[in-house]
Amino acid sequence: MRTIFRVITASVICLVITAGLANAADLRARLEGVWKMVRPSTDAAGNPCPFVPESFDFRKDGTVIMSNMPPGMTARYRIAPAEDEAKAVAARTGVNWKGKEMLLMMMGPGDDWAGRSMPYRYSIKGDELTLEVKDWSPSRFKRVRSGRR
Repeated sequence: MRTIFRVITASVICLVITAGLANAADLRARLEGVWKMVRPSTDAAGNPCPFVPESFDFRKDGTVIMSNMPPGMTARYRIAPAEDEAKAVAARTGVNWKGKEMLLMMMGPGDDWAGRSMPYRYSIKGDELTLEVKDWSPSRFKRVRSGRR
């Protein structure tokens, strides 16, 4: 009886882990590609947000090219961060991430995603990407090229 319980418990754990990995892979596949801004992010005075470029090219390898970066330079991105990272980013930024997906971007080397990354809230509906940065209006992007190339 104990053996059956252990097998069932191990199976459930494997299914939960697999479902989480599949969800992250699905989210990344939906984000991959080139996105062009159709509505800028602004502050209350109408000034454009310096953290949101005119376009993004999200790559399958976890890198992103942004139009406001020098040629040849890339940043790294992470979606569906680990729970401890997400909690640390929420504490650092004071942003309530409930109901939104978290997108982290980081320049340079290192793995301190919780302490050094730029966090965005994002959602994707069809070929429209919405990005939100704390204290700025949401920006909207249209997909101009799929990441499946």
